[in-house]
Amino acid sequence: MIHVYWFNDEKTIIRLDYESPVASWQEYHDAVNLSYDMAKSVSHQVKLLHNPGNAAMPAGNALAELNRAIRRVPPNVETVAMVITNGFARRIVQTVMYIMRLSQSYKIVQSLEEGEALVSGVDSTN
Repeated sequence: MIHVYWFNDEKTIIRLDYESPVASWQEYHDAVNLSYDMAKSVSHQVKLLHNPGNAAMPAGNALAELNRAIRRVPPNVETVAMVITNGFARRIVQTVMYIMRLSQSYKIVQSLEEGEALVSGVDSTN
């Protein structure tokens, strides 16, 4: 299951919290589509924070599924932060980011705290 919700009252951050098991890529796409619909419901810029925790992604072609999701990001989504602690998963996402030239708006972070700081505009180095 993936919980999708506004992370702040200003509706500038949408958070996706993954809970094991993520049963299928369709479940992933349903959650992503919900986040996109939420972003499109406002006229200002929005940031997404994906928090998969320890949830494993479903079997299948992760590159194709991530590519499919990325191609549909609404224009008012300015940043997508992803908490990815698994090295293999990080390399897959980095590969997709490289192929699609997404390094400017897509960020991989090492912890939920770092992700929250990034999307909130807080300097986490202090």
